[in-house]
Amino acid sequence: MLYQRSPLPGRHEYFLDGALEADEINSLAHAALTLLGDRQTISEIVDVPGAGLRPLRERWAICDRLDAYAHQLVGDLTREEQQSFAAFGLLREPHKLLGLAEVLANFNFEDETRGGALQPYRRWIRCKPDYSPTPRARRRLYAPAAIRRYVRLEEQSVPRACALAAGLRRLPAAGPADAHLVSALLHEQREQHRDAYLEERLSFENEQRGRWHSLLTGGRGIGRQDRKAVQRAARFAAGVVGADQVSTFARGGAVRLCGREIDLQVARSRSIASVGHGALNVQVLDPKGTRLANLCVYFEKTPAIDQLAAIALHVQAGSEMEIIQTGNLFDVTADGANHPLTAGKLATRSADDRAIVDVEAAARWHRATDHERRWIALETYWNQTSPIYYDAVEAQVWGRDARRLIPFKESLKGVGRFATTGGFRQ
Repeated sequence: MLYQRSPLPGRHEYFLDGALEADEINSLAHAALTLLGDRQTISEIVDVPGAGLRPLRERWAICDRLDAYAHQLVGDLTREEQQSFAAFGLLREPHKLLGLAEVLANFNFEDETRGGALQPYRRWIRCKPDYSPTPRARRRLYAPAAIRRYVRLEEQSVPRACALAAGLRRLPAAGPADAHLVSALLHEQREQHRDAYLEERLSFENEQRGRWHSLLTGGRGIGRQDRKAVQRAARFAAGVVGADQVSTFARGGAVRLCGREIDLQVARSRSIASVGHGALNVQVLDPKGTRLANLCVYFEKTPAIDQLAAIALHVQAGSEMEIIQTGNLFDVTADGANHPLTAGKLATRSADDRAIVDVEAAARWHRATDHERRWIALETYWNQTSPIYYDAVEAQVWGRDARRLIPFKESLKGVGRFATTGGFRQ
């Protein structure tokens, strides 16, 4: 199999990632377009001028063309390669169906008790003050036939899932182990053009920051009283990280500070004159440029550009781990969870967060809010009916071919939201 040696442009990769996360395309299309898609053809499909009157429908039309192009590419491959792409697409399918089932369960609960999800608001509420359904609403909410009818009559997400599943159903049957070929090729492609990919990603992120400059700065420039202080700070920072880096930082771009064991990528979140918490966006990277986590770190009563210089001085002194130990990690990636440095920080934080709490005493003093009562009622309903909803969604989307998902559900037992038995979360 010959695959593309050049990375996707940042805006196209961003579009594909967002479409996959929103279930507008599936994993097969994402992998096929990344590995095999002609870059010019993808640009012609994605870069449609004009927003139009119906942006969601236009976006779905673009995703439909991408899905058709992906299946055209896969259709020209050998049977073994088609099986690998099919398996890669099916790996995520049970999670997708379970997520759709949970959304429909929440919608059905709202429609039967209060309305407003897929049906008009009810004139008379059919739930108690704790949001538990009345007996009449409860009978309909727990009836398998009524649940299947509700799933069948949904007119947006379920038909969309059916359309995407149709392409997977036409491919040869495959098992989870068959996905290894595509997974290995994706990893190999990313490693071969890692530098180009990182440069493209940084350029795209800087472009987006510049595009939303007015929002990042609150629509205002630097005040006259702050200009001299910022100019002095900029001259000092230029002596630490270089004038080009300061210029990039001032324009909203990211500055990468390379340490001994780990790198930090710093960009401003607001104006370079903004002070204190929230002035910087700091990412923790490994030496290859893979993002491990975001880091919340700041210096009290210090402008953003001075905070950049302070962080740079720590990194140049080989004390970048002091920055990480002082700050708070968040949005940790899978690579970050497995990295020894960030994993050690997470373990320390988890130990500090564990405290002995008198649960009964806390319950006596805590009064559940209206939002909490509603959330508890929804979670209770979902935990009791999730197998029914999942089976209904799976039958509606996959029909007789649902048996092809069995080995993939078996491989997910005990992972994430899936329980040890039955393929559902506990």
